Amino acid sequence: MANETNLPDLELLEKTVPFGIVRFSGGQTSQITYISEGMLSMLRSGAAGEDSAESLRICSQSIYMLITPEERGRFSQLLDNAAKTERPAPEETELVRFDGTTMRCMVWISAESSGGSCAVFADVDEWSRTRRSQETRRYIQALSAVYEDIFEFDYAAHTVKCIYSRRSPMLRFIRNVPMSISEATNRWILHRAPAEDKEKLRSFFSAEADRKRSADAVPAEIHYKVLSSDGTEWQYMGISIKTSPSVSLFCCRKAYEDMQDAQTKKAWAGSGPEIKIRTFGYFDVFVDGKAIAFRNQKSKELFALLVDRRGGFVSSEEAISFLWEDAPADQLTLSRYRKVALRLKRTLEEYGISEAVESVNGKRRLVTDRVECDLYDYLSGKEEYAPLFKGSYLTNYSWGETTLAELQLSAK
Repeated sequence: MANETNLPDLELLEKTVPFGIVRFSGGQTSQITYISEGMLSMLRSGAAGEDSAESLRICSQSIYMLITPEERGRFSQLLDNAAKTERPAPEETELVRFDGTTMRCMVWISAESSGGSCAVFADVDEWSRTRRSQETRRYIQALSAVYEDIFEFDYAAHTVKCIYSRRSPMLRFIRNVPMSISEATNRWILHRAPAEDKEKLRSFFSAEADRKRSADAVPAEIHYKVLSSDGTEWQYMGISIKTSPSVSLFCCRKAYEDMQDAQTKKAWAGSGPEIKIRTFGYFDVFVDGKAIAFRNQKSKELFALLVDRRGGFVSSEEAISFLWEDAPADQLTLSRYRKVALRLKRTLEEYGISEAVESVNGKRRLVTDRVECDLYDYLSGKEEYAPLFKGSYLTNYSWGETTLAELQLSAK
């Protein structure tokens, strides 16, 4: 067996996660010469005895038969590195069980004096699922600030589920319920598109299922039309972001204003001062071309938060978590917040634009139809607004980094 000083602490592994040992010859065949009972147990995963015996016979022909096709190239590189390294560092890889399912493992590979290699595989499936879940939650938090609906496509399981929806009560009702990819895309995405865009969407999702892109690759993007229940035609855009070799997030949102929104803004423009908001770079608000001189910086930050939410209501507790990040939402901070909100209200009244912020039961939102904003123009997807974003957003406020990250991602 390989020198155990070059392998991880096996006793520690045994107490924490399932692990197994595989020895295999050198050269291109890399034929398996030894496989431990622990490894067999990991690979069987409930497979019938006869099936697992036949699978073992096939897999013994080469260590690569245990590795998923997507990981074989990288595993080959790990073998090459093992001969140059005294103490191997752990690496993640994906194995194929005898029943065809896959599992994530940490692997340590050590070269043997006989010219072969020894590998220790530790099953980290549960840890990997937890990590992916945490990463997905972070993605949703950032992406939901920009996109209306987010779907998780698992191409290995051939399922898709809605994991976030801002506007659709039905999608929120079936949130996190896996459905077959063909059924769900037909029911929730394709049926809303006019005939001329259905085939484009089908080709997009088909290409995403086949495309082998890394998680840090530039997202694939598509523009298409959506028909509302009253027959109004909306322009939408969507992006597909790889989060793992077999999982992608499809995020979509309205890309252009419809005529009704445009008419509403025109009506507002003729009934009061012109309000322009700058978010790219430092945050500022202009009324008829003159910057608002906020007397209180926290009231200015509250207004910036309402702009960042793009018309969504912000509760007192949410606002406190942004304005005073390390402070609890107790009576003291609630009192401070009410004073800040009152100062913002008075400032807006002073400039004759009090109707720009709506307050309902202690929650506040920006009336987006009342303002012009570089962020909203940029997110409309119109070509003439593409140069507006130059890499900075709400430079005054650290919490703006979440939206900034998504803007940078969509700008690639």
